[in-house]
Parts: sequence; structure tokens; C-alpha cells
Amino acid sequence: MYASLTEEGAKVFGASQPVFVGAVDRHFSDPLSATDLAQLQRLSERVLRP
Repeated sequence: MYASLTEEGAKVFGASQPVFVGAVDRHFSDPLSATDLAQLQRLSERVLRP
């Protein structure tokens, strides 16, 4: 399967990024403390290590 993004689609995608990033921050990273985020990073690196 192959898909491509049209020029108009790329504009819409780009315009949606601030909303998407804001939602991720609000619902995922904002509730976490600095300690939580550091632990999440360590665990993610361990799991994603090749």
C-alpha cells in the first residue's frame, strides 16, 4: 500500500500541529513531574534499544 500527502494535505497537517502538540502536552506530559518524565525516558530507552 502506498499513500502520499497532497500539497493541500501538507498545509492542513502543518496547521494541525499546534493543536496536536497542545493536546499531547495537556493530557500526557503536563500531569507528569520532572522525575516521572526522566523515568519514562529511561524506560523508553531500555525498551526501544535494538
